[in-house]
Amino acid sequence: QITGSRITGVAYENYGEVTNCYNKGNMNSTKESSGIVNCNRETGIIINCYNTGNARNGGICKYNSGIISKSFNTGNISCKGGTYIGGIVGINKKLVIYCYNIGNVEAGWQVGVIGMQLQEMDQQVLIVII
Repeated sequence: QITGSRITGVAYENYGEVTNCYNKGNMNSTKESSGIVNCNRETGIIINCYNTGNARNGGICKYNSGIISKSFNTGNISCKGGTYIGGIVGINKKLVIYCYNIGNVEAGWQVGVIGMQLQEMDQQVLIVII
């Protein structure tokens, strides 16, 4: 079990590539937690990663403006009273492809099994569910 206010299983922010990583630890967070990365930036790529631990915001990451591919979550994502919660990603601005979630996802409102918020939706946003 990992305890803190803002925690992740692998990295807090990603500007590069996170490949072949996993998290099995449960997150006991007072503010935000994600299985692999909290914030995947525009140049960030998350590929072949998985999370089996329980988290608060996203199974793979909380905020994505990069690429998430071939990754999955089986952990429970729960933030009662919280918003923008998802089995793969809480807030998505770009690309989620070949990902799946089988964990329970539960929040006060604005909750999605794969991802919740598709901001600035245009040709750049794509979600492919396998």
